[in-house]
Amino acid sequence: MRSIVLSGAYPISSDPWGRDLLRGARRVIGVVCKRTRRCSGPRLLIQIEALAKRLRRDPVTFTAQGPDGPVRLTLGEREVAEVVYGRGDPAVYGLLPAAIGAALDHDYAPLKRLAATSRIFQAAVLSVPPSRVSWADIAAVTCHDYPKPFDLAASPATRQADHDRALAAIDPADFRPFSAGAWFQSGIWAAPVCLGWPADATAGSPLSGTTMPDVPVLVQSGDLDTNTPVEQGRQAAAQFAHPTFAVVANAGHTPDQQPCGAAMAIDFLKHLRTNPHRCVHAGRPPAVVGRPARRAANLAPVKVRAPASVRRTVAVALATVADARVAASIARLPGRTRLRLRGRGVLRSRLTLRSVGATTWIAGTVGGRRVAARVWSPQ
Repeated sequence: MRSIVLSGAYPISSDPWGRDLLRGARRVIGVVCKRTRRCSGPRLLIQIEALAKRLRRDPVTFTAQGPDGPVRLTLGEREVAEVVYGRGDPAVYGLLPAAIGAALDHDYAPLKRLAATSRIFQAAVLSVPPSRVSWADIAAVTCHDYPKPFDLAASPATRQADHDRALAAIDPADFRPFSAGAWFQSGIWAAPVCLGWPADATAGSPLSGTTMPDVPVLVQSGDLDTNTPVEQGRQAAAQFAHPTFAVVANAGHTPDQQPCGAAMAIDFLKHLRTNPHRCVHAGRPPAVVGRPARRAANLAPVKVRAPASVRRTVAVALATVADARVAASIARLPGRTRLRLRGRGVLRSRLTLRSVGATTWIAGTVGGRRVAARVWSPQ
């Protein structure tokens, strides 16, 4: 072996309770707010905690449109934790302040959309053929190799008792802004996942009794990654004798997918060394969106030559497609949007919207009137 590049890495000795992931999520919220100057990280975390407590007591049920039709979903503390975890996608943190703020005012629509998008993404990932991603293999490696607060050779009752005893010794504040139970159900691989795993006396670190290859190693972490955050990347690098640890600014999971991260990895493979600070100013943070309008009259006017009722309807369509484009960036949905609009202050409409960059082409009917327009909006 000549060299190693690890992009989005975590150590064998990762925290079995996922507290390192939660620290990463809290840090990313603060970083995005600070860089964009559009929110306050500490204030947002206080709001998240207040909303999580409310939804723990009184969850909200709703119906979302999935790829195969309507799906009945619940918006509770677990779902808020799942959205905040974000699975390493920085785009979530541009939407979070508005969604949380609106939900505190009992406008749950933005947060419902984020929760539904997260579930659609889960379904899409689980449907990937095992030849590409084997969840059985991931579960087996996770439960066999990584630390747990119980012995997999023990009986289920003994495992549960050891788990409960270890959890009771942890300060609940370590899981803020959530309860421990909600955080464990957010999609992370935490200790409870392996409680029912088959008895395995061989379980334990594969590094036990071995040494890591003493070759040049580059470990990259995206500083907006919550799936394998910077907190874990540093520990992963420390497993090697001569590591180069590099943070790629504004990158999620995984940083070698970003231009600067890829260039750094190639440079390292060619020369067995690289400047670990070359990407500290790379990329841009996600745009933090404002609170959505609840009424058509509150939307910004659209500059098209048409009666006021048509302009208002087009404004509703643009606001809708903007939200759909955000969902597309998270769930990898198709880019073309077809809408049927109706409601108070909005003419019955059938529209097709196609966006490229900041330009959106609109075609269809509004109140029975043919419409064809091109609208530019800043990103």
